[in-house]
Amino acid sequence: MPKMIAVSSTSVQRVGYATAERELHVQFKSSDTIYIYEGVPRAIFEQLLAAPSIGTFVNQQIKDAYAFHTQ
Repeated sequence: MPKMIAVSSTSVQRVGYATAERELHVQFKSSDTIYIYEGVPRAIFEQLLAAPSIGTFVNQQIKDAYAFHTQ
């Protein structure tokens, strides 16, 4: 698992990115479950970190665009 970074968000607690696997890891504040989104380009992770609203970015750009599994 990649290093998880705490973020300032009302809905997202931590995020991380596994470069070799191209996986975005997201832990929401509502659960201890980590969602692992597959095939996410590094540029998308960087856009996520720079987004004015991380929760909105995840909802609009990640959730319906990438397959995921949980951990």
